[in-house]
Amino acid sequence: MSDNKNFKDRLKDLGIEVYTAAKKEYDAVVNTAKKDFKDVRLRRRFNLENPHRFLLLDSKNRIKALGNIFAKHAKKYVEDDIFVFYGSQFNNDLEVGHQIKDLSDDAVYEIMEVIDVTIPVTLDDKVVDTECTAVYCEVK
Repeated sequence: MSDNKNFKDRLKDLGIEVYTAAKKEYDAVVNTAKKDFKDVRLRRRFNLENPHRFLLLDSKNRIKALGNIFAKHAKKYVEDDIFVFYGSQFNNDLEVGHQIKDLSDDAVYEIMEVIDVTIPVTLDDKVVDTECTAVYCEVK
């Protein structure tokens, strides 16, 4: 009988471990979804605060008719020819030598320098430091 009880205890322990592993996976999925949802909300808020739209001319998306869809919003520092795009350099596909087009005045700029930065974005009455990419450009 004691062997039977030990076996049941072992099964119970295994069941708890499996449940714990499943719970960890569930929590990881929920946290990822929350992070993604917050990222989408931050991007939308960034786009509202920074209505200037740019098109990356050297991107993989070469279909001109879809250019407006692939345009990216950026914070524009006109006097300095510095533009800040939402997201990391890797996600934005911005590299030195690429060209971007300002859709407001059709000016074409060549990217001279690229750096990852953070800028404040207001979301739900809180200021959130958001990962962005700053580029220094020269008019082409």
